[in-house]
This record gives sequence, C-alpha cells and structure tokens, in this order.
Amino acid sequence: MPKQFVVYCDFDGTITTQDTGNVIIDDQIGTAERQRLDHCILDGSKTFPEANNEMWAGVKFKTFQEAVDVCKKNNVSHDPGFNRFYAILQKHNITLQVVSAGLKPIVEVYLTDYPNVQVFANNAKITDGNWTIQYVDDSPFGHDKGAPIRKLKEQYKAQGLSDAERPTILFIGDGVSDMSAARDADFVFAKKGKDLETYCKREGIEGILIWENFDFISDWLENWLAN
Repeated sequence: MPKQFVVYCDFDGTITTQDTGNVIIDDQIGTAERQRLDHCILDGSKTFPEANNEMWAGVKFKTFQEAVDVCKKNNVSHDPGFNRFYAILQKHNITLQVVSAGLKPIVEVYLTDYPNVQVFANNAKITDGNWTIQYVDDSPFGHDKGAPIRKLKEQYKAQGLSDAERPTILFIGDGVSDMSAARDADFVFAKKGKDLETYCKREGIEGILIWENFDFISDWLENWLAN
C-alpha cells in the first residue's frame, strides 16, 4: 500500500480521556438517568436521537462556555499521547479529520491549539437554557461517520486510482457511533475494552488494531512511514 494516509478520528473518549457529553449531562441530570437512557438505546426501546435529545433537554446551561467549564472542572483532558501523534501528522502533512457525535463548539474548544484539524460534528442551538441538538444527518446515530470515508473513496475512484494506489484510510475510535466508519476504513484502531472493539471482533472486521493510548498508534504510524 502507498505511504500516504488520510486519518479520521473520533473525539469523545478517543482524543479526550472522558466523553464530554456524558460529563455535561451527568452534571445536569445525574449519571443514573443518563445511563438509563443509554440502556434504552442499547435495548432498542429508543433510537439514539430520541434518547440523546432527552438527555440534552435536561441541560440548562445558557452558554457553551458553562458546559466547557464543567468538563474542565471534571478534568476532561487530551489522551497523554495525542500531542506526539498530532506532531507526526504535521511532520508528514497528514490532515486529521475529526468525526464526532458530540457537539462541534465543545470539540473545537479542545482543538484550539491544534491547527489544520477538520471537524465534522453535530451542533446545538441554545435558547434561554434550552438545548436543541442539530444532527449532521438523519442516520441512526445522527452522524454517519462512514459517509465521508465512502465519499473520499468515490473521489479517488473517479480520479482513476485503485484501492492499491489511493492513500490508506485510518480510523480511530472507541464506541458504538464509530461502527459505520469501522466498516469503511482500511485500518481501524479500536480502543481496548470498549464497544468498538467488541463490535469489530464480533463482525469479523479486518484490519483492526487494539490500542490503549495514542503512543501505540504513533509507534505503528512511524514504523509504517519508515519502511
């Protein structure tokens, strides 16, 4: 395969040590209620948008900054190895594309110090403390993370590039909203012990690599680029 790469990456629980949405919602409606709604998604009694909308309806902050402050108070930070990973991408002119089921204004705060990162995420409108989630699309998770990968593959195909000639597509993630992207990427880095690992192994998805922190991904990438 060629040594050119395109990197897509989840945000919450992947780039960050905790899920920003969970931290914000737990602060407002409590962990037990949020977990109850999470279970409704898993057992199929509610769709992701239905349960997600109900969670965010309980959030009464009047600004995004108030929500960010709660994340900072709860020590939501970047994965310890993320800076090194980002530096490798910059050195080799590889663009990082973040695909998130979280909220773009909050994601962008955490990526302020990382230029050249493209963010594709859901959004929200705040009106007098009422949060209305604005989804990227009408897919089951409100954001089909595999869609930009499929679109990119079609663009390469239109340029006359075969799968062996086009850049290699990497996806890094941890959760259930990452499943569609896992099916479309060439290599999938699934976080150890999380839902994406379980899904990939159950479905027999090839090209899966299990990671615990970004240093593992950085080592893999540097080795590939050096050989």
